[in-house]
Amino acid sequence: MAIYYECNQHYTDDTAIEKINQFRIIMRENVITGISPEEVAQQINMGYSRFRKLFKEYTNVSPA
Repeated sequence: MAIYYECNQHYTDDTAIEKINQFRIIMRENVITGISPEEVAQQINMGYSRFRKLFKEYTNVSPA
């Protein structure tokens, strides 16, 4: 958790942060159904490649 906090502490792209937070909410709500990160990226109207890059920059881990 400390790495995650350290990575995103200096992140300033509010739009990306909003998308990442939407992603996290949808994944938590659908953990039992096994929704894929690609499907969630589609739900938040973002291409998976772009989303994956933003998520990795923000959290230092891949969304998968």
